[in-house]
Amino acid sequence: MTYNVVALTEELPHARSVIRGLKNAHPDFTIRGASKASVIRLRDEEGRPFVSVEMPQAVEATTDVRRLLGDEAADHLTHNAWWVEVRAPANNPRAAEAAHRFAATLVEHHGGQVWPTEPRWNWAMDLPTGEADHPSALVETEKSRVVAVDSPVVGLSAAIADALAAGARDSRGLQVLTPASAHITHSLRKVLAASGCRWVVEGPGNGHYDGLTGMPLTWEDDLGFQARRDGAPPALAEQRGDPGLALDLHFIHPAEADLRLGEMVEHTTKLMCGEPPTAWGTNEPALMAWDPGRLTDLCRGRAPNPTRVVFSGPGFAGTLNVSRVVEGVKESLSLVAGNADHTALPELLAELPDSFQSLTTHRVPGAADTHYRPVLGGASAPLGLALGPEVVAQVGRAKAMAAPVAAETIGPLWSSVLWYPLGEREPRELWRRFQGLMDHLGQGPT
Repeated sequence: MTYNVVALTEELPHARSVIRGLKNAHPDFTIRGASKASVIRLRDEEGRPFVSVEMPQAVEATTDVRRLLGDEAADHLTHNAWWVEVRAPANNPRAAEAAHRFAATLVEHHGGQVWPTEPRWNWAMDLPTGEADHPSALVETEKSRVVAVDSPVVGLSAAIADALAAGARDSRGLQVLTPASAHITHSLRKVLAASGCRWVVEGPGNGHYDGLTGMPLTWEDDLGFQARRDGAPPALAEQRGDPGLALDLHFIHPAEADLRLGEMVEHTTKLMCGEPPTAWGTNEPALMAWDPGRLTDLCRGRAPNPTRVVFSGPGFAGTLNVSRVVEGVKESLSLVAGNADHTALPELLAELPDSFQSLTTHRVPGAADTHYRPVLGGASAPLGLALGPEVVAQVGRAKAMAAPVAAETIGPLWSSVLWYPLGEREPRELWRRFQGLMDHLGQGPT
């Protein structure tokens, strides 16, 4: 998998409608999972997934419909709408057509629209072949799990998140393969930037490339896509767009009964972007209306296991990770915004609680719409680093104030935040200054 089709229906499709739609997609194949109400699969004559249908999700907030599918899809939504995700194997055009037939049948009986409206085939090259046990995987090697996704915007979907979780169990790195025309979201980029993971992009030319760096890749049967060793230069086309502002903030709160998670997300987005999030969810699309109370209940219900949620609002999107640590409850917030003003950072830092640990901020080329494109838009540029009172104490105030980048003290002396603005310079010089600052402080952000 996956070739993705979305049915945006005006009514909640019931189980009989789903089964009827799958029979219309291919009447001779077998339906599995109809009684479990999670993922229903149509399997071919050899038992392989042919069309998979996820449980319908109520569209409480339309932000991600617009962000992932576009303005036209969002503008045509009715008041009561449901998102039904339909997937087919990425290497099977016949299954893609069946997925469209299924979605069309749902819309015929429940109203709404199908996105995209017609089957598409954006792959320019033959896809890797091999065995795969995970239903979302195109192929699995000894060290990697390759998920191919043909979609204009690829997010951190339930299918990709499940493949990532499977990798944590069997020690396989996640590789997401997309056509050259695809974009990925900030939440997915955070996952694929981790060690062992990779965004693999087709072309230009007859090759594959790392979508984050442009590094030419080659296929190795036991490892999946790996960097070429022949010294080939990065080959993705350069294309600059309006930049976005990326923020990463970390907090450690006391583990108190009245702790309300998500408030730092609200505070940050209100000040930096003008308003709080409108949507959240455990994966993309984020379709639930923003509600820190529900978010807190979810995290408490999963504790002591960690929880990752995504959120979005007009012009911004991000990820919140919540985990239990010895000191209390850790919140790590990652945000990219096209409408944020980095000059408001000192004001934000002045209003953060004592649980604040650290902040880093970067200017990211081409990410004004919160998407990342597989092009060399230029290196991201660090803009500054901030340390909270507890981290300043750990480093030592005298040492922190003697850093090679001048610190601005924000707040009262006994509980102050140190803000290190890097100034307006070329990206290479900004990175040099940032690295020198980090070397001096002797630690990375919490």
